[in-house]
Formats: sequence, structure tokens, C-alpha cells
Amino acid sequence: HSISEDMSSQTDVGETLFKPATILIVDDINANRMLLAGYLGKWNFSLIYANNGREAVEQTTIHRPDLILLDMKMPEMDGYEAMEILNNDKELNHIPVIAITASALRQDEEIIAKLCDGYLPKPIKQNELINELLNFLPLVSSV
Repeated sequence: HSISEDMSSQTDVGETLFKPATILIVDDINANRMLLAGYLGKWNFSLIYANNGREAVEQTTIHRPDLILLDMKMPEMDGYEAMEILNNDKELNHIPVIAITASALRQDEEIIAKLCDGYLPKPIKQNELINELLNFLPLVSSV
């Protein structure tokens, strides 16, 4: 860590204490799912996985996760289609969704902003992921 880094915007992720939560990780590439799982491994999260948008909707319906990390570009059913379904389901549309995508054009980013609650560009860094989670998941109150 260099002194010149803006520490006010970057929380020290190692000190962050989240309450236990269930997170659904949706990505068609196993290595991407494992990377995110690794980033989240030190916290008391229950992780669920889905390979595409259809599985994401099924898993969300079954498990009601506290948060969804959703890749937008997937075969079979992409993140955009999955979001249409989730946003139209009043039982599920309160669940925060963080969109993850490698190549978002400006117009895609605008669509993602309307559909999803947060957005992370790939490649994802752990501190960016944790800072995004801070917007949606409750923390253990400090002693």
C-alpha cells in the first residue's frame, strides 16, 4: 500500500466484518466463479453457484440469496434476460444484484444501471468487490 492511495474511498477489506449472508455467484466460466468464491472465502458467506441466467433464476427462487453477483454475458440465458425475470417477480426483485461484465459499452452500462443495483467490470479486484458489497450487506457492528 502506498501512502498516496486514497484511503478514504478504499476500506481495508481485511478489517471488514460482514454478517453471515448468502451470495449467489452466476458465471458460465468455472474459473470466474472460483475466483469470486476465493475473494469471499474469509467471510462467513454461504455461496451458491449458477452457470447461466436460467439457473440463476432457479437458485434465486429456491434459496432467496441476500445478494447476487451476476455475469451479464452467458450462453443459454444471459444476465439481461435473468434480470428481466427477477425484476418482474415481486418476491425476488428486492434482492440486490451486482452486474459483472468484461466488456460493457456505454449503452450497455446504462442498461445495466437500470436493471441492476451495482456494477463491477472484469477483471474484478477483491477490494472493489468488497467495497461494492458494503453497499448492500449488513456489517457486524463494531465493538
